[in-house]
This record gives sequence, C-alpha cells and structure tokens, in this order.
Amino acid sequence: FQNAQYEKCIETYSRLITVKPSEVSAYYYRGKARLNIANDPKESLNTMRENFYTAAIKDFTKAIEINGDEDTQMFQNRALAYKDYAIFRSYKAKRKDEKTACVALFNNSIADFQKVLTMQPLRKDIIDWVAYDKAQIASLK
Repeated sequence: FQNAQYEKCIETYSRLITVKPSEVSAYYYRGKARLNIANDPKESLNTMRENFYTAAIKDFTKAIEINGDEDTQMFQNRALAYKDYAIFRSYKAKRKDEKTACVALFNNSIADFQKVLTMQPLRKDIIDWVAYDKAQIASLK
C-alpha cells in the first residue's frame, strides 16, 4: 500500500476477503486503495472513477458493519469517499436530479463526519470538512 501500487493492493485484499470475509482491515485498506485510484485522474479513466468511488464506499461500509460504529477512522474515510465522489459528480451535474444526487452524497459525508465529531469533538479538520460540505450543498441549490 505504501508504494502506491493500488491495483495490486486491491487484488491482494480481495483474495484475503475471499479467505477471511470478516477481516476488517482488508475492507478498510481495499477501500483506501480504491479511493486513491478514484482521486487520481491519471490512475483511472473518468468512466472508471465512479466505479472506484462507489466500491470504496461499499468497502468502508462493510468494515463499519463488521467492526461496529466506534472506529472514527472508518467513518472518516467513508466521509471522505462520499465527499470526493460528490465533488467528482458535481463537475458534471447540470440537471436537477444530478444536483440532488450530489447533495445526497454531501449529506452522507456530513453524517459520517458528525459521527467522528461525536467521538472526537475537537477535530478542527473534521469541523472544516463539514463546513466545506455545507458550502458545496448551498452552491448546488
């Protein structure tokens, strides 16, 4: 994972999940690898980026389901995935339904960031991300 070989990481963690489907770290790190690919336009074609965002969100969600809802890192990374996916989609959003979908993604991001804040209320970075998401929602309306 440290060498930015994200495709290889995805393959490795996918194999681990096949053998140990309740391995939280496998979902978490596969989600991080997918999110890194989605956020790097050079790594993936635009048509594929959306798939990586949704797959990352699913991985973080599965990690939360297995691990319970007390791990701020899981919620923070899922919030970032929702936020980044919303930003990606908002660049193309012209119609009202497309903008509404972006708002829903930003709201999901806010909900996860707020979950982090319930456990770590003094996280300025998270407070700033919530403010950013709210500003993006306002710009889409």
